[in-house]
Amino acid sequence: MLNLFFSFLASYLLGSIPTAYIYGRTSKGIDIRNYGSRNIGATNTLRVLGKKAGLIVLSADLIKGLIAVLFIAGFFYRLAPGTELLFFKLISGVGVVLGHTCSLFLRFRGGKGVATTMGVLLGTLPLSAFFTFAVWLSFLFLFGYVSLASICASLLLPLSIILFYTSNPQFLGLVLFAIVISLVVVIKHRANIIRLIYKQEKKIFRVYA
Repeated sequence: MLNLFFSFLASYLLGSIPTAYIYGRTSKGIDIRNYGSRNIGATNTLRVLGKKAGLIVLSADLIKGLIAVLFIAGFFYRLAPGTELLFFKLISGVGVVLGHTCSLFLRFRGGKGVATTMGVLLGTLPLSAFFTFAVWLSFLFLFGYVSLASICASLLLPLSIILFYTSNPQFLGLVLFAIVISLVVVIKHRANIIRLIYKQEKKIFRVYA
């Protein structure tokens, strides 16, 4: 049980590393939280600092999720023989996403958790990763809103578990994990939801009929 806690804690600390903030400070000498949407995520980095910066931050945030479930979870799993590796991955996955969205180094503020969640899914539930990415991409190209695409993909994450992992012995745990992650991501988008309702949200690109 102690190993699970340390796996969660280490993943949380990894997730707390604010990649967009660090990139803005080191490359441009700015605090990304004072520009654009003030979010420390890849989308705001893209808008404020350009495509290269956005891609770097996106990749770094995704890699955080991968490291948490492939290396941190694996390390602590080896210290606790007899425990399910998947359980360690799920605990570490929740930890790294919470770290990214509620960073210890930014007074428990953070990004939206989308890229980090994708990294977690790629390393734990690849079928769900491809499903949610397809949903995200579809909504993005249909409507042009990154936030709407992220919200819809998150809400459909539990459905992907039902579609692809029903026969998994840890099915109920997977569903619970998906619900927790979905709630975290959607809650972090609450301001976007309000702007979407009042048609004040900015599109990442213009969609033509």
